[in-house]
Amino acid sequence: MAYPPPFPNDGHWRPVPTNGAGRDDFLLSVDVIDRLSRHPATDGTRIAVDVRNRVVILEGTVPSSQTRVAAGDVAWRTPGVFDVANLLRVEPR
Repeated sequence: MAYPPPFPNDGHWRPVPTNGAGRDDFLLSVDVIDRLSRHPATDGTRIAVDVRNRVVILEGTVPSSQTRVAAGDVAWRTPGVFDVANLLRVEPR
């Protein structure tokens, strides 16, 4: 059975080191998703985030090329990310 990721306001949340040391892929994906949801250009978009060996894979469709670039930038700026594969497709609404 899969459980939802922890959230900062529940009792099971543990802070993640900001230097990227000791982070596993799951926590890194939670961090990227959190940052994407707080960024004004990517908030409300449906972006799938997968992390494998610290490589972030972004998939889905976005309404503009600016949103695509912003999502890649947000992922790159997340501590602990080694590389980003931005596979987002642009489909204007």
